[in-house]
Amino acid sequence: MRMTVFILLVSFVLSLTLYGQKPVERKEKSPLNYSLFYSSKDVYLAFDEPLKPNVLTKQQLANLLTIIERVSDSLNLRVTSTNTKTGKIDTLRHNYQIVSAKDNKGQSTVWVNAVCDPKKDWKKELVFIEDGGSCYYNFRVNLSQKRYYNIAVNRRG
Repeated sequence: MRMTVFILLVSFVLSLTLYGQKPVERKEKSPLNYSLFYSSKDVYLAFDEPLKPNVLTKQQLANLLTIIERVSDSLNLRVTSTNTKTGKIDTLRHNYQIVSAKDNKGQSTVWVNAVCDPKKDWKKELVFIEDGGSCYYNFRVNLSQKRYYNIAVNRRG
């Protein structure tokens, strides 16, 4: 019985690996809604350079969630169309798509895509929208250096 369960578990993990997907358990508590993407296809779509998929450690994910909040706070100065009452971007209103990769120097790089339209199936596939205002923005994070860059906020349609 144990051997059968073990074989089934190994088969499941191997099949996920062969199709470029990595099993991810979300155990950390965070007020942010996010989904992790690790497939080669998602990395190809998110980055404009050849990178390899990379699974984040718990510490890297915790650091990333802090950076996401910091980026959102910094956008409060530049974007005034998200929350009509405060004029600030509300991190809890957005859903975050996180694509993790490793560059040829071995540094962890992440593409974060912020989406606030609940009608989109943001947990299963990457969402690319033109226009949409501050409801959609994205940026990159070098987790090895703990720095963010290439912040792009969509224009209003």
